[in-house]
Amino acid sequence: MQFLIHIYDEALNMRLFQSAIALLLLSLATVANAATINGSIDFTGEIILNASIPDAVSVSFGAVEANYGNDDLKVMNGAKTGSSLTFQGFKFDPDEVSGKTIWSFNSGQFSFNADEVESVTQNKDPNYLVVVLSGTLSSTDTLYETTPAYFTITTQGTRTTASFSAGATSVPLPAAGWLFGSAMLGLAGIAKRRKTARA
Repeated sequence: MQFLIHIYDEALNMRLFQSAIALLLLSLATVANAATINGSIDFTGEIILNASIPDAVSVSFGAVEANYGNDDLKVMNGAKTGSSLTFQGFKFDPDEVSGKTIWSFNSGQFSFNADEVESVTQNKDPNYLVVVLSGTLSSTDTLYETTPAYFTITTQGTRTTASFSAGATSVPLPAAGWLFGSAMLGLAGIAKRRKTARA
């Protein structure tokens, strides 16, 4: 009888060990697949302020083209409004900007959603304006995680341009991290159980 109990305990330990290893491998595979979206890109064309500086309170977009993209955003080079690129105008008002999709590429392959207006600086002499929005860049591609990003509108003289950058920031611990932790605790429990069973 004692022999059967010992065999049952060993089989149970083996199943627990195999389950913990499976959880560990699953969590490592999930963590390896998630990546931040990295890169920067410039937008030029019809970026129109609603009033002269220093009285501008909003911006609208006409024909805009994406250029000088790098890293993950280089696929956007040459994209234009009216085809694969869409823009929404916005007020320089934190309440109006929050949660708004400012631009989108290829029906959401990449989309920038604003969270807040970081700063608005306007000066009439010399003529300049800088508006900075912070938010997140998301992708329909499941290999990418939603990534913190910044969108900046700049006017110098009579020319208004926009630039964008994403990535190279800290990313919250994904759910796979919790799976990894629970698998490690399971392995530690099994090791302790085996040690006490042998003693």
